Amino acid sequence: MNLEDILAIDTTPIDEEVICDISTSWTYTYESSRLSIKKWVYFLLLYRYIEKFVSTMNMSISLPDVKYCLSKKDKDVNAEKYITRWREGEFARKIFIQIMTECNWQYRIMAYKGKTLTRLPETAPCKLEEWKSAAKLTRKMKKCIQPYRSDAKYYIFWNYNLGWYLQFRKQNYRKVKLAFSEGDKKIEELLKEICRPLCIKFEEDFCMLDAGKYLLGLFEGWNGDGDVNFRMMNSLFFIRIVVLDKLLEYAMELFKMNKEDKM
Repeated sequence: MNLEDILAIDTTPIDEEVICDISTSWTYTYESSRLSIKKWVYFLLLYRYIEKFVSTMNMSISLPDVKYCLSKKDKDVNAEKYITRWREGEFARKIFIQIMTECNWQYRIMAYKGKTLTRLPETAPCKLEEWKSAAKLTRKMKKCIQPYRSDAKYYIFWNYNLGWYLQFRKQNYRKVKLAFSEGDKKIEELLKEICRPLCIKFEEDFCMLDAGKYLLGLFEGWNGDGDVNFRMMNSLFFIRIVVLDKLLEYAMELFKMNKEDKM
């Protein structure tokens, strides 16, 4: 894709407030997990947009099934009837992890056993420097969130391409502004938006640049105010992370980044 095509992609096709209103209205209680027909239609429109977007971008993503046809008797919608494993966040988690890995993000799932930080076995071992960075962000998240239960999980994602770009821009600011001004402006905009993947707010945003890579963290568990999981996902994040990846690919080609430069 050329730069003009990438910048033309609408990263907010549906109002952000509508998305967050839908995401934060689903809870573990059966009664409050119901959505109005209007909100359900908004959700379906966005999901169809994501399906079309993923197809247009030729991404190897397996999207979960959604039953679109409502019963004539339904006056509102209980998501569990139409989406498998919504309440526990599995629906959004499946999309999120696929899109992140497709867009050059690596990840590990971290947890505490007592006071010891461990990597959960469903994710592979990582290099020492990657472990140090992931552990640093996990400890920051734990200190801020102070989870109420010991089964909390910390999803730590990192991207070497984004880390390379931010360091390159710092060292070659004038060159980037002259050759990639609009693209750089969009990357800055997206960084402010992707730092909050869920439609909830903590005291801090869990992202940072460390040892040549950019890290992003998500929390799953009980934080005192309620249960947090991927069902609270801001679905616009999926579109934004893809656009960011396309901009990074363009910048890497423009500035002829050598593969070894990002390691």
